[in-house]
Amino acid sequence: MRRTRILVTSLLLAVTVVLSGCVQSPRTAAVVNDYIITEAEVTAATEVYQRVVEELNLAEGAAIGPADIRLTVLGWLIDGVIAAEVSQVTDEIVSDAEVEELASQYSDAPLLLADSGSRGAMAGELRWALLWNRTSQGVISQEAVVSVVTGLEVELNPRYGTWSSDQLRPTNAGLGVAASLS
Repeated sequence: MRRTRILVTSLLLAVTVVLSGCVQSPRTAAVVNDYIITEAEVTAATEVYQRVVEELNLAEGAAIGPADIRLTVLGWLIDGVIAAEVSQVTDEIVSDAEVEELASQYSDAPLLLADSGSRGAMAGELRWALLWNRTSQGVISQEAVVSVVTGLEVELNPRYGTWSSDQLRPTNAGLGVAASLS
């Protein structure tokens, strides 16, 4: 009996450590509800976005560094999870055609959608923008969206700072993003 109790306690402790420490993993950028956003996803999209920023000279006159781009990309990936949650709750689907149409209104979005490294991040950002627009048009219940957003459980890897539930964005609280693009 005592041996069974020790075994069960050890198993529960191991599961607790694994589940509670997943954001602390160097391979995890964030956990949104139960969805894990990996560092590999952030890095792939960041590399593409950095290239697009340079190619289109989007940073002209602005200080947009690799850390800013990583934080932006992480925000897009989180927005994609939010969009998926809102779609599930409201049964409101955003088509690929709608995403591409919205992307065509921006200089960088078509390039980001065209590259497999950044497609998921950009598509998630655009889906969230389209869903939010439907909320302002009264197509989607604002209460449903607020319910999803306020119910979010977002944990960031500490290297990205903290999550701002008011702004729905990761905010770098002076911790710095210690990552290079190379």
